[in-house]
Amino acid sequence: KVPYTYAGFAQKEGIIANDLSGEKQIDLVKKMHRRGQTGKFDYYCTDTLKLETASSYGLMSFANVYSNDCILVLSVFDEDGGLIYQSGGVEPGEIILRIRLFYSRDPGTYNCRAYVAGYDKTTGERIGVQYSKLSVMIGG
Repeated sequence: KVPYTYAGFAQKEGIIANDLSGEKQIDLVKKMHRRGQTGKFDYYCTDTLKLETASSYGLMSFANVYSNDCILVLSVFDEDGGLIYQSGGVEPGEIILRIRLFYSRDPGTYNCRAYVAGYDKTTGERIGVQYSKLSVMIGG
């Protein structure tokens, strides 16, 4: 479901530097309900993405924590396994604050999954994959 290699495209849109302390970042990581290869890298993100319409930007806090030594790529899949969003590479210490879905959806709440793949910064090879639940709320 997620790319096997990192193509080298950095995330440009909606990205900022993380200004939280390392301790606060780790606290947020510990609160996440992550599954998969959790010993490979750390991340944290919101568990709900809210959009006014399916074509608008939604606020999303997805962070590659400072302590990682890898690039992360976020992929969001809908209930049917369709890819509705994929980021570029997110460096350690960066946060994606807003995203827009790949295609339009009807208003409603969707039970999705956020898959996060970690890639070696030198070779681009995948080092692990983790996932967490993500509710996508459109409209209302």
